[in-house]
Amino acid sequence: MPSINAIMPTGSILTVEVCNNGFDANPTWEDATTATIQRKAYTFTNTVKTADKWGIKMRVTLARGTATGECSIMGYGAAFE
Repeated sequence: MPSINAIMPTGSILTVEVCNNGFDANPTWEDATTATIQRKAYTFTNTVKTADKWGIKMRVTLARGTATGECSIMGYGAAFE
């Protein structure tokens, strides 16, 4: 489950992307934003890799959008089984 600790005022735009083929030259990024916001587990849909091994990567973007005031990410992480 991806998790984030951030100041996200109304109007800011959070995007959380994850992949399970992180060692590939072109990983298959999947949108896990909704699961992160709802604090739910995310199930990968990708079943293909071109590298020798699987690897999980995560990238988080917080865009200001129309928000005013502080807009920042203090930390993020994930756990998996």
